[in-house]
Amino acid sequence: LKSTALATSPCSLPARGPPSMTAIASCGPVPLSRLPSLVPEGLGGVGQARAAGTRSGRAQSRAAGVGVVAFTFSAAAASSWTAARRPTLAGPGGRRSRLGRSQRSVVMQAGAGRDVGRQRILVVGGGVGGFNLALRLAEMPWPVGGGRPPPQIMVVDPKDRFVFTPLLADYAISGVIELDEFAPRYSELFAHAARDRAYIPGSTQAEVEHLRGSIKRISWRRRVATLCTGTGEEQSLEFDVVVVSPGLLAAPDKAMSMGLELPSSPTAGVLTFSSLDDGEKLREWLQDGNADVGATRRLAVVGAGYVGAEVAASVAALETRAPSVALFGSSLLRGSEPANQRRVAESLEALGVVRKLGRVLSVFSGGLLWRSDAATPGAAETNESQQHDCDLVIVTGGAATPFAGCELEPAPTDKTSSGAVPVDDYLRIAPGIFCIGDAAAVEGSPPTGQAAMQQAEIAAWNIFAQCTGMPRPKWRKYTPSAMGEFVTLGSKDAAAVVAPARLAKLLPPALPPTAAAAVAPFLAAVAATGAGEAARVDLGGTPAALLRRLSYLYRMPTLGHRAWVAQRWAERAKQLGVALPS
Repeated sequence: LKSTALATSPCSLPARGPPSMTAIASCGPVPLSRLPSLVPEGLGGVGQARAAGTRSGRAQSRAAGVGVVAFTFSAAAASSWTAARRPTLAGPGGRRSRLGRSQRSVVMQAGAGRDVGRQRILVVGGGVGGFNLALRLAEMPWPVGGGRPPPQIMVVDPKDRFVFTPLLADYAISGVIELDEFAPRYSELFAHAARDRAYIPGSTQAEVEHLRGSIKRISWRRRVATLCTGTGEEQSLEFDVVVVSPGLLAAPDKAMSMGLELPSSPTAGVLTFSSLDDGEKLREWLQDGNADVGATRRLAVVGAGYVGAEVAASVAALETRAPSVALFGSSLLRGSEPANQRRVAESLEALGVVRKLGRVLSVFSGGLLWRSDAATPGAAETNESQQHDCDLVIVTGGAATPFAGCELEPAPTDKTSSGAVPVDDYLRIAPGIFCIGDAAAVEGSPPTGQAAMQQAEIAAWNIFAQCTGMPRPKWRKYTPSAMGEFVTLGSKDAAAVVAPARLAKLLPPALPPTAAAAVAPFLAAVAATGAGEAARVDLGGTPAALLRRLSYLYRMPTLGHRAWVAQRWAERAKQLGVALPS
């Protein structure tokens, strides 16, 4: 609402009852005394669909000081409202009339301490999906003409570091990655991002703010979220659009997670593997100088998905003091590429990892209880539980990290067994409520960092489209399209299935010159085979490990951070005597 000098004639609305849309649209200014009867319910003090491309309401004032408001209406800006949530006009005496689809108003109301007209986008979770979405939103060409400010983008995460989780095993186990390379501080990334945006044509300096804390509750109909700070204080945050991206989910191995009991409190000898804190604890355990040098320590990994297979292989591949490893899971890499399943199974066997096919019933300090099934070689299915003794248990997958994030009000009625929420083609739970990453149930999209980043690109565009009033045909639908699938098997080995045609288009322009030169020979060799767009190539050994690292380098946030990491990797390779192309 803006206040300017009045240069129009006063409005003539009926004295009683809700006015017709034709009357409002044609009358010009509306007296402020009638404003309460025109504001749709359920906005929670936040404007819905304030955007460029649609005409916004403007407050004008008479020379005598009498306030008036002019309203215009746009079907495109209001198209995100479903029929069940259509706003109503409330006239005197509480009488209401429902607005039609083409008559929903664009209303802006300023809350206490808020910039008038500024949109607020709340991103819950600063992981691979949420943080990259926030950076992408800041790069959008937001319309700022006529005094309109760019939106405020708020990223809520309790950590002070962004953790690129696909490289967590490389840091905690293999030790080939340093902390600041895969887990830089948010403040450093924001500084890099601000410098990057200066070179992006049409980009505006949208504000991105990191709020340390966690979202306890989201009332998405009232557009209000409850922020719980580190000190335990609760604050209310108003928003126009919210993105739920808490991460910390994985497709569960149902045979493993059903009936699995985890300790209710942190217990020595039991770890999960989903956060930087988990990685630090495992790193400390592996480097424990107090352990008996002559004894072989025993490690049990629960869950044979991507994370479980990577942890088991990376630990077994350690060159010094490698513990004995047992991997529990009913199937290996369920849903992944068959070539990777075969290569990982062969590598685990070569590394001496013992496969335990069955169901884990409970874990405790010093071991676990499990029940084998008929798929175990040389064993028949039995109802008797067996105890497996070990020095450390690492639990991966959905059972290790259940959805314990924010509470949605009203709660979604449909959830998968892992707690993920179904979304539509535009990655929305409801109008204005987006969900990406592991928390989003998308058919054909595995719960990986690569999928989360692709979803972040689509969701960022759709949020921009909603906020700027673009018609629905301009929105983008999410279709899973993976560049490849990578599984690390130690510091010098990996399994990979890649789409060379896509990599050849994406990697070289996005990487620093040295890194682009390193991957160029492989891409050129594949291109010479005449492989089509949908062709897949499976790799193993050092070439797969190198390509995996370079692909993840491309996926790291901000160009400045990528360049810094590439320089560090090149310097380290030079110290180790590894020749890099010039």
